[in-house]
Amino acid sequence: MTLSLVSPAKINLALDVGHPRADGYHEIRTVFCRTDLADELELSLTGEPEVRLTIEEGDAPGGDANLAVRAVEMVRRECGDCRGMSIRLRKRIPVQSGLGGGSSNAAAALRGAARLYGLDGDLSALAAGLGSDVPFFLDGRLALGEGRGERLREIVSGLSLHFLIVRPDAGVSTGWAYAELDRSGACASTAFADRAARALENNDREALLASLGNTFEAVVFSRFPQIARLKQRLLEAGAEAALLCGSGSAVFGVFPTRDAAEGAAGGFGDVWSAV
Repeated sequence: MTLSLVSPAKINLALDVGHPRADGYHEIRTVFCRTDLADELELSLTGEPEVRLTIEEGDAPGGDANLAVRAVEMVRRECGDCRGMSIRLRKRIPVQSGLGGGSSNAAAALRGAARLYGLDGDLSALAAGLGSDVPFFLDGRLALGEGRGERLREIVSGLSLHFLIVRPDAGVSTGWAYAELDRSGACASTAFADRAARALENNDREALLASLGNTFEAVVFSRFPQIARLKQRLLEAGAEAALLCGSGSAVFGVFPTRDAAEGAAGGFGDVWSAV
């Protein structure tokens, strides 16, 4: 049996990063939003003992450095099943962009491996062991994330949002971004996420646009001024609001319609972009 799985990207409509906790993680509050931009995975059981990854399109880490491989290995250990698996990955979400591609791949691989190996039950604990964003990707569309991002509350909203996502020819390491927040003392007790969640639940578009905020912007824009310029270009191209994606390097703009986002994309031929 071969399973074909869609592995979507996310953006953070709001992201508050607090000070480090005793376990080394930062306390965050964020609004996760799933997007149409997605990778594709195909999983197949094999007669070999290994888990093999083939990257058919795009760039991604190989071997055990890839979260999808680690997800399959985790399910195998849970099941005590020694059968191997083939993972074929078509990668369209750029790495080190704040779009959660690796975490999304891990969640898709968890779901697929659980089905193929016959593992029943909730996968949330396994997902949290792979990464803070992975639980959201198990089935989330829109959610408030707390703790290190693994505690989730679904947000129900009738708003329709259209994004143009752009990325410079540079990546941002999430580890560096958190370390720089600590070094600079830029962690803050802001309330972007709570305001954004309320606006979404109230279907209040204007309040949502006014609530977009990301603690990482100050340190990332200081080190990478080209990312700050991309945000400004989005606003000049007609975005109603724009924000850094996660810890970067991608930036998204919110547009009133898909046609408006696609029209604006024509002005970003010098960088990677997706509507």
